[in-house]
Amino acid sequence: MEQPIVSVIVPTYNYARYLPRALDSLLKQNAVRPEVIVVDDGSTDNTPELLNAYAPYVLSIRQENAGVSAARNNGIGKARGAFLGFLDPDDFYHPNKLTRQIALLERHPECGWTYCDCVFLDENTGESKKFSEQYRYREKLALESARLFEALIPSNFIPPVSLLVRRDLLDVAGHFDTRFSGLEDFDLVLRLAALSPAIYSTEILATYTWHRGGLGQNRQRMDRDKYIILDKIASLHPEKIRKHGRASRKAVADMHNWFAWRHMEKRQWSEALLRLRSSLRVYPFQRRAVWSLVIAVMQNATSLVKRASTGR
Repeated sequence: MEQPIVSVIVPTYNYARYLPRALDSLLKQNAVRPEVIVVDDGSTDNTPELLNAYAPYVLSIRQENAGVSAARNNGIGKARGAFLGFLDPDDFYHPNKLTRQIALLERHPECGWTYCDCVFLDENTGESKKFSEQYRYREKLALESARLFEALIPSNFIPPVSLLVRRDLLDVAGHFDTRFSGLEDFDLVLRLAALSPAIYSTEILATYTWHRGGLGQNRQRMDRDKYIILDKIASLHPEKIRKHGRASRKAVADMHNWFAWRHMEKRQWSEALLRLRSSLRVYPFQRRAVWSLVIAVMQNATSLVKRASTGR
């Protein structure tokens, strides 16, 4: 069997109405024939029947429902390409996406990954604009240099549909974290950016579809996951966090504060103190964090006195 140069993983769950458009966009790529791997995450609609029609051209894997990260990881495990792309079933590639991105990485061996501009399509209104306009790329610190990592910390602006990653870099960085569903791409691109420079293509090579009221609307869970991800990244790459500018340091400080306030709610004063001190070391000018620190110091002292008096 011929070794594919590129594999594209498509996780899907009850998205049969979109899937043909996504798969056709892969099968109609110019000048390259990708290995297409669809991971059906336990769909209950007509996805299995639809995939049967693509059987000669698409590798279909079915698993019990485990979430998008687990589905992508399953596909990665089966992929044979030197380059890996990711396509959600409601998005689609433009005909030259893979040829353009493969060529970019072949011209830039120092880069482990690439991402491109996309169409941002609002499904509810039918309106579309450039992803770079929607997320104001021009206001970011960098698009492809070593400072990309810093630019990403406040918020992610790279959707999975835009990515093409060298397989060896992905294996070193680690695959998708199954704890997250909605910000798993944020976690991944931060790890990629921490390890390798990227090359950015201003060419629009894919379409990202946005659904109003979808996963991204669960703000409380998204905030929680963002802070857990930043905590993970700060532990993995503390030297990179310390070197960065105001916006990224403020985001990391907010992360420590979030954990501190959770500890304070549980009356875990010593843990709260550690987080607040870390927050103020990263970003000293925070009135609320200072007052929280004062409260935590007083409560922790009271707690220690009570323990000493009771002998516990």
